[in-house]
Amino acid sequence: MKKSALKQQEQLAKQTQNEALVRLMLLARYQDKKLSLSEQDAFNRSLQKIEWHSVTDVTLFTLREIASVRKALETAEKTEAFIQAQCILFTDSTAKNQCLAVLKQIAKADKTDPRESQFIHQVEAALGMAHA
Repeated sequence: MKKSALKQQEQLAKQTQNEALVRLMLLARYQDKKLSLSEQDAFNRSLQKIEWHSVTDVTLFTLREIASVRKALETAEKTEAFIQAQCILFTDSTAKNQCLAVLKQIAKADKTDPRESQFIHQVEAALGMAHA
């Protein structure tokens, strides 16, 4: 029974990280103010690789989160707060590295725009992985 409860707790924590990752993936797509097919393909490939453990389908979750992501883009302060709120959910270095790798793939899918580079730097800082 204890192992089962621990497994459920781990799965819930992982799902919370997955949801944060999807929000950050959406934010990465909107950084350059354009949605390209190559970026959409990279987004979809990354989305399919996520181990999703929720009663809400990952596609439906993604559609529901678009509004909150757009709202976060209204000001630099809102964007920074949104990034911080998502990144705090990544607690170990493996999860942080995986998050960053996925976001970099999406950002570079259609040639990296300076805004996308800035976004990646913000995420690195929020994850505590900023380069000196």
